[in-house]
Formats: sequence, C-alpha cells, structure tokens
Amino acid sequence: MHYTNYAGQDRWVAKIGGTSGTSVANPEATNNQSGSYTVSSPQNVRNDATTSASITGQLNVGDTISYDKTRAADGYTWLHYTNYAGQDRWIAQLNSSYAVQQSNNSNTAQTALRVASAQAGNSYAWGGSSPASGFDCSGLIYYAYQQAGKTVPRTAAGQLAASQRISQQQAQTGDLVFFQNGSGVYHSGFYLGNGRMLDAQNRGVIYNDLMAYFPGQVFFGRLS
Repeated sequence: MHYTNYAGQDRWVAKIGGTSGTSVANPEATNNQSGSYTVSSPQNVRNDATTSASITGQLNVGDTISYDKTRAADGYTWLHYTNYAGQDRWIAQLNSSYAVQQSNNSNTAQTALRVASAQAGNSYAWGGSSPASGFDCSGLIYYAYQQAGKTVPRTAAGQLAASQRISQQQAQTGDLVFFQNGSGVYHSGFYLGNGRMLDAQNRGVIYNDLMAYFPGQVFFGRLS
C-alpha cells in the first residue's frame, strides 16, 4: 500500500497483518487507491515496492498510515505513503493467493506465525534472529515464538527435538516444517497449508512452495 509522509515523499508498506480502511480490488495493477492501514505486528518499511529495496525503518503495533496508491510486485500488494521527512515509503500486503489458511492451532502458534509473516521481505543473515539483523531459518522461528511469549530452542535441530512429531496430513497452519539430510536437520520454516511455507533462506524471508528447493526428508512438528 502506498502513502505520502508528512514531508510529501512516497512510501510503501507491505500489508501482512492489520486493518485497512479500504480493500485492494485489483492487486495486479498499480493504482491510486487510498485508505488507512493500522499495523498489528511489526513490519519493515522500504524505499521502493520490492523485497530487494533497502529497509528504511519499521512500523510498530498500533501505528497507522494513510496510503495513497498501491502496487503489485514480488507476490505482494504494496502500500505507498510519505514519511515525515517527505520520503517515499512502502509496506507490503500479502496477495490472496498466498493467504494463510484458518487454523485450529494454539493461540501461541498463530501469534508466532503472524509475527513471522510481518517479517516477509526482510533479509537473510546467518545467525540472525531480529528484524534489525535479518534472520536465518531457525532464527525466524525463535524470534516469532519469543514475541508470542514462548522461548524455544535456537537451532532447527533443537526446535525439531522440542516439537511433537506430526504427519503432513495432521499439520495445520502455524506448525513447523523441517528438512533433514545425511548431515542432520538443515532447514526449518512455518507451515501454511496447501503445500506452502514461510521461511528465511538466502533470498530472505519469503513465502515458498514446500518442496521447491529443499531435498531430503521432511518432518512436521508442533510446539505446544
């Protein structure tokens, strides 16, 4: 969604979670649709409507922007606004094709997934576990659960060990998915249902097809 800041500059923000004063009717087209957007979990702000653009700041829970246009790019609908210095800023809204399914999972798991979803588009950093530093796969899970009020192991292997093993048929939105090869567990992410996941990898925090890039054994786990 696009908005203009106090200094008259264009800004965009990705709408992942929160409330909007208007709906985006056609996320495939750039348009001048305007509205308001209130952030429900911390979200990164960028200087252009793309996940490769520089992160210029963060909107916090309860922050509200007035956006003045939207643009579709990188699988998101971006909202544009102008910050207090008159600079263009963008924040991303997840397109409906990537929408997270309803889940009967625990409130903690659902909150953790919302927190992680707000980091979509953030950068990858080996050993990273914060919005400022970027994330690796297990760091994203660690951060999301920490923000949801639960401490979990920091490594993917530790997270799998702490999880209740479940089958893919039992897996719900907000459960965890792990990938293992002969060397052990090497990747993890949030399961979204319909064969999709949210994970931190070398392209950053992205929505991904479950089997797109990760060969080897796949395990599903649930943190109670």
